[in-house]
Amino acid sequence: MHASNEVRVFVKQFDNTIRNTNDIANLKSICEDIKRLIKYENETELKSFSFSNYSESRACFIRDFYMSVLKSALNNILTDTTKQLSAHALNDFLQFLFLNGNYKDSLLTLAWGINEFRPSYRLNKCVSLLEEFLSSHVLCKILKQQCSITSQVEQTYVWDELINALTSLPDKTANKLQSQNSELFYPKCYITLVTKDIITVLDDMVISVKADKDVHLEFISRLIGKLCITGYADILMEIMVGSLAPLLKEDFIWCRICERIITGVPDRCLESVLLSMIDKLPWYGLMDKFLGDSILKKQKIQYLLCTKILLFRHSEKIHILQNVLGYLGTSHTRRHLLIKSFKELLSVWGDNSAIRHTSPEQHMYLTRALFISLGFLTDKDKETHKDELIRLIMPGVQAHIGNSDHKIRTQGMVLAETLATVIDPNGPKLKFEYEKDKETASLLELMIPPSDPGLEQLQKKFEAIQLEQKVDTKMVDTDIKTDETMETRTDVDSDLDSDDDLVPYDMSNDVRVTQFKEPKYIRDCMEGLISNDEPERTEICLKCSERLIRKNHDGLEEIATEFTKVLLHLGDKSSTPGYTQLRFKALVSLTVCVPIQVADYLTAEFYDRNYNLRQRMDILEVLASAAQELSQPAEQPVINPSDKKIVEVEEDTWQSIVQKRIETKTRRFSKGKSKPELQKTMNRFAPVAGHFFYPLMTRFDRKENTFDMLGEDSLVLGRLIYTLGVVMYSAINSPTVKQMATVLLEFLWVLRFHQDQSVRHSILFCLSMVMLSVPGHVLLSQLQSEIMEAKQWLEDVVQKDPDTESKRLALQCLVLLENTIKQEFAGEEPA
Repeated sequence: MHASNEVRVFVKQFDNTIRNTNDIANLKSICEDIKRLIKYENETELKSFSFSNYSESRACFIRDFYMSVLKSALNNILTDTTKQLSAHALNDFLQFLFLNGNYKDSLLTLAWGINEFRPSYRLNKCVSLLEEFLSSHVLCKILKQQCSITSQVEQTYVWDELINALTSLPDKTANKLQSQNSELFYPKCYITLVTKDIITVLDDMVISVKADKDVHLEFISRLIGKLCITGYADILMEIMVGSLAPLLKEDFIWCRICERIITGVPDRCLESVLLSMIDKLPWYGLMDKFLGDSILKKQKIQYLLCTKILLFRHSEKIHILQNVLGYLGTSHTRRHLLIKSFKELLSVWGDNSAIRHTSPEQHMYLTRALFISLGFLTDKDKETHKDELIRLIMPGVQAHIGNSDHKIRTQGMVLAETLATVIDPNGPKLKFEYEKDKETASLLELMIPPSDPGLEQLQKKFEAIQLEQKVDTKMVDTDIKTDETMETRTDVDSDLDSDDDLVPYDMSNDVRVTQFKEPKYIRDCMEGLISNDEPERTEICLKCSERLIRKNHDGLEEIATEFTKVLLHLGDKSSTPGYTQLRFKALVSLTVCVPIQVADYLTAEFYDRNYNLRQRMDILEVLASAAQELSQPAEQPVINPSDKKIVEVEEDTWQSIVQKRIETKTRRFSKGKSKPELQKTMNRFAPVAGHFFYPLMTRFDRKENTFDMLGEDSLVLGRLIYTLGVVMYSAINSPTVKQMATVLLEFLWVLRFHQDQSVRHSILFCLSMVMLSVPGHVLLSQLQSEIMEAKQWLEDVVQKDPDTESKRLALQCLVLLENTIKQEFAGEEPA
């Protein structure tokens, strides 16, 4: 009889015995036979079997029938037959059965049992056996066994089944056991255990290589890739990098092993493996140890490192860029990739369309990458590619200077200056005016490559990570504190040596002596502002202009337009302190006191040719501030204390005395309102809102020689839309608010896809003002179609807009709209 047929008969006998027999002696005998068949010292122990070839039959049993015996044992734990065994005997038999045979089949069977059984004794037994299986590090034996097998078509299926079982175990146990789940199967504990077993096996592989033995690492590569893409990349790489980094710095064979593992990872898993590894590496020098020149051997790795990580992703972790660019620039075999990536980064950085369609965070990421790349360029690289790099810089300078975002402009100026200086030290320099702050300083510091932390420091760091303990920062900060102490000592010494120990005179009460007096009339004030030859008089008139305008309304209408023209064209020739604020307040006070005339003049002048962008921005700011002030209740006149006393004396007459006596004798059941009614005041802005609103939208699409809002002057367009939103909100509760909202929504709808993010921010602000200003029932009835179109566009912005701030503002508008709808429907519900 063939060996497989003999084993099949034996396994069938075991299955029948454990399921049906009532003979406890027969059950114990068949269990002992199974034990001897799984593990025996010599062939004499197998004489009790009627096998023609013991070794062949045992190999056939372990290979083809072992899993069926395991499943049979698990399925029949609760039968009457097994109940005849003691708990201790049953437990010993199951442990021996699962921990001493075909380990791969044992793991697959236990994983199958956890997925198959309902909460019961059988499920608990599977969990306990699996805990014992993993705690005993039997997984190392499985990994070693698979590393001794070359990849074949039939083997690929077995590998996929085994890898799926290993990676899905935490999810399966969590779903099945829920609150009763074992801590061993928590992702942190489980992945840590599996990773340490992988490292143990790799250590054996290194020993085998040193002994001139062949090793196969494809299974390890596939397992690591699957674990990373499943979501355990951070845990796995934190342990692997921490454990292998010290070994890689000392042993070249370890470097070859790690390079083979990375290159063997399937393409679909490679991105998650590389990203997590780069994130966990503390220094770019270790990238070469882990990857070697695999970037030259595998195109997928080159695409991920040189294109996807640099151009398509962004992160606040600067060391990721330092690791990637440092890896490219620290070897002559990879330096051409650094030059290629640097040119691509410059091209994208200087592309006006790319700037408009990427978020500020993404653009900062590109800027940092360019600064870091400069630190790895050699003098030879700069000299060889100087002309091409300078050609790529110029479009970027123009695109950044014309950008409406202040941060992007500043980043462009800093980088352009640095690029021109570093790439061509002897050529023409670029110089821009910008405010130097911590952000600009941090960008310049990126050109200095990080230093090697050293082996001892790496070991201490990774030991702290493995022990899950926080690093004690006191010892780390000792040197810093010492330096700070020395600096403070030198500062004190310098202070002691200085001659600045004399007490200055108190000059806080000194009055400035001038030959000009403050004007008492508005016309005199206006004449003083026109006098260009007397800057001192101009300064005095400017400082008192707001007070005179608000105090003297008589005759102001006659000269309001002329006075506004004077203030609008007034220049700061004598560097007057607070000039901008004083001029702004005077213009706002004029607009508030004479709103129709001044608003008509300012809105007409806004589109005139003879103004620069700063003056146009001033006009918009004045209109917005005046609209807000007019929309507020006017201040009540203060009653003179002497007048108040006269009133009180008049009330204290015989009539009031009689009325008081009547009140004391009268019994009332209700006293009416306990608080006085709020005094009604007229809305000053409602009658004049149209003069602030409609003229601003008349000629926005006309292109002048010095003014093009739909082109390069989009900064003014954004401010114009913002001003319209402020005016809209200032007209809240006025009769014209519905008509204003209709016109504004039509105006905004044309510009909703504008490329400049500042314009989109203003549009989103305007939409929120419409939703806050217009009553809910008007929005949902008379403006329903416009609001629904706006809602659809807002949802698209939240999902597709690259700018983070635009997404936030759009989400805020959607929340406002949702709240408005809820309030309206809640008000319609019957009481």
